[in-house]
Amino acid sequence: MTLARTLPCAPVHVGAVGWLALHAAAFWPQGLWIGQRVADGSDDPLGVAAAAGLVLWLWRAKPALRVTPQLPWLGAAAALTLAATAALFVTPPLVAAML
Repeated sequence: MTLARTLPCAPVHVGAVGWLALHAAAFWPQGLWIGQRVADGSDDPLGVAAAAGLVLWLWRAKPALRVTPQLPWLGAAAALTLAATAALFVTPPLVAAML
């Protein structure tokens, strides 16, 4: 018996922007820390170039992205989100941000 059959729930359809908003809300502590690092001038400007490269890659890969995630990828994303949040309390912020 799979877990999906034991839980009485209806499927939820969330668009791509909704998934991004949920992850942004979960990662706000890391985002705040990254914003502070960018603002204090201590980071290398190549970080901005890396972020721009990521945005360009996502834009080009947009047709291949799915609106509803596959269950294994969703589970991996949830596990890494929980690990990054828990890491904020026991590791330096850089380690938590890398998760």
